[in-house]
Amino acid sequence: PLDIEKPIQTYELALNGKSYGSVEITPLYKIKVKIDNFEEIFSADSKFHEVLTYLMASKVLSNLQENEILDLVNKLEKAFEDAKLKIKKSAEEAQNPWPESPLEPGEDPLHVLLAPLRRTVIMETAIESIIIAALSAYTINPLNTVVLKKKTSEGGTYTLLEVLKIFPPEDVIKLGYATPTSFFHERIEGFVDKVTNEDITEKLEALRDEVKQLEKDVKRFKNDIQLAKELEEKKKKLREMLNNAVGIINLWNKIIVFTEPPNAELFAKLKPLLSHDDLYVEVAYTDSSNEGIRTMHVRIQGWPAVFTVFSEDEVSRAKQGVITDPQLFSRFLKIEINNNPQKFKGVIMYDAVQVMVPHVLNSDYEEQLKKAQDYIRYLKSVLTRIKSAYNPISTKYTSINLFAGIMAKDYDAKVGEDMRSFRMLLTLIELRAWLYYDYRLKIND
Repeated sequence: PLDIEKPIQTYELALNGKSYGSVEITPLYKIKVKIDNFEEIFSADSKFHEVLTYLMASKVLSNLQENEILDLVNKLEKAFEDAKLKIKKSAEEAQNPWPESPLEPGEDPLHVLLAPLRRTVIMETAIESIIIAALSAYTINPLNTVVLKKKTSEGGTYTLLEVLKIFPPEDVIKLGYATPTSFFHERIEGFVDKVTNEDITEKLEALRDEVKQLEKDVKRFKNDIQLAKELEEKKKKLREMLNNAVGIINLWNKIIVFTEPPNAELFAKLKPLLSHDDLYVEVAYTDSSNEGIRTMHVRIQGWPAVFTVFSEDEVSRAKQGVITDPQLFSRFLKIEINNNPQKFKGVIMYDAVQVMVPHVLNSDYEEQLKKAQDYIRYLKSVLTRIKSAYNPISTKYTSINLFAGIMAKDYDAKVGEDMRSFRMLLTLIELRAWLYYDYRLKIND
């Protein structure tokens, strides 16, 4: 039941230990200002100058010294603006309520995520590390990860793709040896004008539809000179619009998986994003379409979590790309696939049991998989909302690690790369905390 008397929040207006009044957020999300015998209620849309006008008219400040008036007005303005912000935030949360965890109280999140994966990936120690690295896609500091295996037949790609089944399929981009042209062309979500930054996606589509219709009409009415002229004018306008268009590719909250050694040219174009140097990068590529061959410009925005899979042979043969770029490679988390013979024997035995009693092994797999997927979607909803409150360029961490000082003191640092390794360690610890979000202490606002 709504308590119509009790304020939701009160901001005291005090100077030198003396209270002059308060600013309150009422249960109906209005703002009540009380100073001595002055009391007035304002809406969350009110401007502070309106409050000041009412206050001056009441003459309640006439008994104060000039410096006291200035200090009180400053405190009043801050409290009033904070109250407006609080009301706005409450309204947004009412429209988009905080998600509820799909797990039962006391359930271990990691156990829930591992349950379906251990049914299909046998005796693999890298599973947990891959989950943590993929979860980073929804945080302010996504990780780049290299999955290393001894030989091509040891299941590195299989393990990675199986683990990523618990993540939303719309977030996972699987690539083979993708060229820049294929990567950019398939992922453009819309267009903006390169000069004005205006969204021209709908205008472009409408103009393309007009051209298509005119082409049909010209074929139908071959002797209509006016129709042919109109078609040429529309084509010219379309070409001009495309020449001034920049395609938009959004990689925020995405997980990119290179199932084969990545194209060196594509990696070079993505490097500023993988290095977290810029929030977006603009690149050019050659595109061939109905409008002819032309140079297209795309703006790739966002930092994805990137996975690549390499065998020792592929690393030794690499001539260019991520492996041969020491600075870029040092930014990648390295996860090694288990190559213990016991694992290979375990997989063989598991395959044999699947053939003998498949109904036993597969009885509740789908249920476990759905529960894991639901929890990942829950974490995505929480983490992306938290991420939206920060500037990724200036903020590296969004959780508090009280042991970081002790860790830094004991951390052995001898070369420059150790600084980057320590930051990666802090990120991995933070990701583990986010995995157990429901069990961690939260500090309001």
